[in-house]
Amino acid sequence: QDRKVVCAGWFLGSYPNTFNSNEFLPALQAHPLINGRDLKTRVQDFRLQRISPYPQKIKAVHLYCRQHEARSIRAALNMIYGCEKYGGLPEGRDMKFIPSTTEPSLPPTASMLQKAKIAAAKQKRFLSC
Repeated sequence: QDRKVVCAGWFLGSYPNTFNSNEFLPALQAHPLINGRDLKTRVQDFRLQRISPYPQKIKAVHLYCRQHEARSIRAALNMIYGCEKYGGLPEGRDMKFIPSTTEPSLPPTASMLQKAKIAAAKQKRFLSC
């Protein structure tokens, strides 16, 4: 049994102060692409790399899953939350899934790192409103 838990990614457009995982997780787990898999959420600061904190404190909702399911969950979340204009589950809330760049088992590409920096800047602007 795989007990290693990894961060699959985080949600751009998530508001940590009012986030309710008691409603979010059951709605997400009911989606046919997720199909009831074991997921956990944590509100924490964004990190671009595992070893060093990001220079600015930017909070977001991060999603954790079992390591052996991480690739399939990332693919499913990219289909559900892949576009800022379409998707937005649950309850019509517009969020975008950003894959984690800190997990050694899921190494990021240069393009992923650049997109994560842009997403972090958007999240900072979103939280400052």
